[in-house]
Amino acid sequence: MGSCKAAKAAGYGPYRQGADPEYGFYRDADDDGVVCE
Repeated sequence: MGSCKAAKAAGYGPYRQGADPEYGFYRDADDDGVVCE
């Protein structure tokens, strides 16, 4: 997916640091270890 918006629209996410390899593809803006939330 190119963006979190696209990932969420397709039913994916959220991704967690250390658990989901996709975590590294997205920016964790609030630095909480979860992206596409």
